[in-house]
Amino acid sequence: VVNKTKDIVSGVGDTLSDGVQNVQDNVSDRRDDRIDRRDDRKEGDDDDDDDDEEDPPTPCCMAATAECLACSAGVTVEEYCAGEGAVGCDDSSSDDGRRRLQQDIGQNAADRAQEIGQNFADAGKQIADNAVSASEDFVDGLNDTLTEGGAKLNDTLREGASNLNDTLWDGASNLNDALTDGASNLNDTLRENSSNITDAAGDFISGANDTLREGASSLNDTLREGASNLNDTLWEGASNVVNKTKD
Repeated sequence: VVNKTKDIVSGVGDTLSDGVQNVQDNVSDRRDDRIDRRDDRKEGDDDDDDDDEEDPPTPCCMAATAECLACSAGVTVEEYCAGEGAVGCDDSSSDDGRRRLQQDIGQNAADRAQEIGQNFADAGKQIADNAVSASEDFVDGLNDTLTEGGAKLNDTLREGASNLNDTLWDGASNLNDALTDGASNLNDTLRENSSNITDAAGDFISGANDTLREGASSLNDTLREGASNLNDTLWEGASNVVNKTKD
């Protein structure tokens, strides 16, 4: 922004300088035109009888000089200064005096134009300086605002990070407690189930053992009874054979 303002100030200064130069050139051109018109009018006084068209009236200056007063009287400077009570005619009735007077008038106009131009330039410089100062104040204010905003943002981020860290720690702690409780409950359940399984297996084995013992006893009794019956049958058969043999 400051660089842009300086560029604008430089452009304004150049424009004002060009304007002052143009004013000075314009004043110089108008002064030369007036001198030329006066000389043409003086040379044309001898031909006024043959010229039906008159020159347009020339506006007269208002200063208390021989040139201005002669213009207002409608006479030449020499004619005005030749009269009694003429003002501002210090040697101005001669060509050298008239020329010096014209030069003084032109110089005064040029000085006045330069003064006006300088005033414009000073005013423009003041405006430019004010603009630069305002821009610098704006930049400083913007910098302060950005610095303050950055500090507030940093504080907010730090606070948010701290809160997030606390939240994560709380969540992790709660999760750890939940996992510990779950593992403990699962361990208790597994132990209980294991005990139940052991008891059931013991009962099953005891029942199976009793059944096997009972079955073995029944089988033993059956085998003994069968063996006894077989023995009786064999003795009876043998006795019958013997009896048959005797007969």
